[in-house]
Amino acid sequence: HELSPQAAIFAYPVDVNSDTAWRGATLSPNITWGAQLLLGYATEAGGTPMASEWWHFNDLEGVAISTRLAMVGEFYTSTIYSRLPR
Repeated sequence: HELSPQAAIFAYPVDVNSDTAWRGATLSPNITWGAQLLLGYATEAGGTPMASEWWHFNDLEGVAISTRLAMVGEFYTSTIYSRLPR
């Protein structure tokens, strides 16, 4: 991946703090089939895409929970539950 305009998944900026703004956004003409698959998998799992990077997804629900619970500090993934895409 790269950090040039070629990495954008959408044709224009989308609010990174909105879990719905991306839904009506126009895909970049540069987006590949693989990036479209990743978009589908990640958003189906609850991720919110970042318009400027096709591989970057945010967990806004997790941020809201940690903010509500006043969680601070360093967090680490200890268990990952994965399954094959359908």
